[in-house]
Amino acid sequence: MAVGWALLLAVEKGPVSLPGTGALFFAVWAVYLADRIRDSRKGFGSPFEPVRHRFARRHPRILIFLFSFAIAGGLAVALSGLERQTIVAGATVAFATALYFFVFGWADTTKLAPRLPGKEMVIAICFATGVSIGSGRNDPREWISPETAAMSLLFLANCLVISRAEADRDRSFDPKAFFSQNERSFLWISVPLALSASIGAWIMFASRPGVGTGLVLCSAATWWINKWPTGKSEWVQPASDAILLIPWFIALAACFG
Repeated sequence: MAVGWALLLAVEKGPVSLPGTGALFFAVWAVYLADRIRDSRKGFGSPFEPVRHRFARRHPRILIFLFSFAIAGGLAVALSGLERQTIVAGATVAFATALYFFVFGWADTTKLAPRLPGKEMVIAICFATGVSIGSGRNDPREWISPETAAMSLLFLANCLVISRAEADRDRSFDPKAFFSQNERSFLWISVPLALSASIGAWIMFASRPGVGTGLVLCSAATWWINKWPTGKSEWVQPASDAILLIPWFIALAACFG
């Protein structure tokens, strides 16, 4: 999913860097697997345990093997063709991601529910910044752009939609999840989506039609999923992830169009 966004940005910017997108693929895969490994250590016996968490708890060795493979693959790509500036930029984001895992995962510094969606905000910013690096933007000054801002808002809303759908599970053993408390306003989801769609519409007509179209479509689809009834909560996470495949189709259309 991250690779799809990186390819879409790169296609409209210039030549696609295969080492860069390859490193991004392994990095995001490693982060995802690390998150699943962490999930395998909690939630035992919860009636609201999602299928992906149940799989992680039952097959930790498979996840550890795949995580090791992802790390090895990322190192191989980095050593074979990445520029030094890209490696430094990627290492910076990797450090921020590792810090996220420590603070929000294993450190468990607080049992209080957060006032802000800090966990989801960190994920969104790291994801969007990683996409920017994978698309060839090595200079940190290039990360501050309308595209990165809109992607961060979209990814934040995406995470919050999943958090809201899994609120019953999170009340049992993950109070740091933002929607583990009932009084949360839906504005935390609708405002980021509205801003992402608005920036996407501006980008669509001002500079990059493909990226803008992807942002608008993904924002609209995420809003639609957020409106699903409670009975469909188990489908929210896979559907939210599937939405982020939209940039792949736009990028392919741009390549062959």
